Amino acid sequence: MVITPGLLIYLFLCYLIAFFARNRKFGFWIYFILSFIFTPLIGLIIALASDKRTSGATPSPAETPSA
Repeated sequence: MVITPGLLIYLFLCYLIAFFARNRKFGFWIYFILSFIFTPLIGLIIALASDKRTSGATPSPAETPSA
């Protein structure tokens, strides 16, 4: 198997997109695989369209203190 500069650039772009999307809904590996399969441009669009990961469960209205 020959590793060409084009393949290295492609993998690097997939890595960059996954790295910047690691705090999104699906995490690093899903975005890396999506970018690898569908091209980095499509992976970037999917990453930008996805929601950010929440850091915990949101409290229900009954649990929040009222003012």
